[in-house]
Amino acid sequence: MRASPMKAYALLGIGLFLMHHQLVASSRGLLVLIDPELRFSDDTKFSDSVHDNVMYTLSVETPCSTQDSTHAVEQDLLKDAWTAAKSVVNRYWSYPCNSISQTYPSMSNNFSVPLLQDPTPIPTTIGGNVYTIGWRLAGTSLKYWINSKMLYADKGKLYTSVQTYLTQNQGLYFLTWTKTENYRINYGHEKVSEASGVCLLKAYFKANVHLFGETHTDQEIRIDFDVEAIKIPGSIFRVMENQLQSMTLEISKIEDKVVTLRFIENENDKCVAIERSKDETWVLGSTILRAHSIIMHNTGSNIIYHFLPPRQIQKETSQ
Repeated sequence: MRASPMKAYALLGIGLFLMHHQLVASSRGLLVLIDPELRFSDDTKFSDSVHDNVMYTLSVETPCSTQDSTHAVEQDLLKDAWTAAKSVVNRYWSYPCNSISQTYPSMSNNFSVPLLQDPTPIPTTIGGNVYTIGWRLAGTSLKYWINSKMLYADKGKLYTSVQTYLTQNQGLYFLTWTKTENYRINYGHEKVSEASGVCLLKAYFKANVHLFGETHTDQEIRIDFDVEAIKIPGSIFRVMENQLQSMTLEISKIEDKVVTLRFIENENDKCVAIERSKDETWVLGSTILRAHSIIMHNTGSNIIYHFLPPRQIQKETSQ
């Protein structure tokens, strides 16, 4: 969960807003509180401080908020790329999602692994929906989670990844972009029809993507909130690279390895990080929330995404 070098594109004269800072939940993960409290500095020392026969209570401190933000996020940069993202939704908008058992091969972490003593989820009800906000587990199970990297320590604090938490725990989550924290996870949003959403099958869905006047059929697309950038398959990335250079766009190579803030000049202009995917899969990272707020409904057997205009756009349009 550490910042790493990335290659991004920026419009000349607009500048780059580096996405590494966007939220503690993105750079490190979701903060996990533990009782009884343990003192540690890294994963090794943390594991050594756990006692096998002691029962521990873990609680997730999520970046939840019910406040609206007035930050302007009008989408003016790389309209073809955002149109491609919208086409993903448009293709499946009217298709109902069949209820089938899902697996997530890209996620090796599972909060329900069989152990000598299974962890006990701690539920709470918010807005009529039940959420897991923590777990009660023995020290042996806690060590297993640590060794399996489902939990990890950083500077004396304990974290789990956003993607792991959202995909492994049932609930209705509303993710939206904000000015101060970049994106928030909100509980208890109003329920929406499953027939109006995009359903994940084996951690991804397929769609036709329209980019620079060409249609790329049956593209595999997945959503990963632990990733910041939008990642594009290598073959298509090369085409996009040539197109952007022909449009007199300048390649900006970012080598910063620390949290960095770079602000854009015009409030309504922005650019986002676009990277080459490691495979032929499109990855919609958390930066997609600049274009769409997302309702994520984890039913336990399916994960359904509903793409909505961001609250910021709705509010500014009404003013």
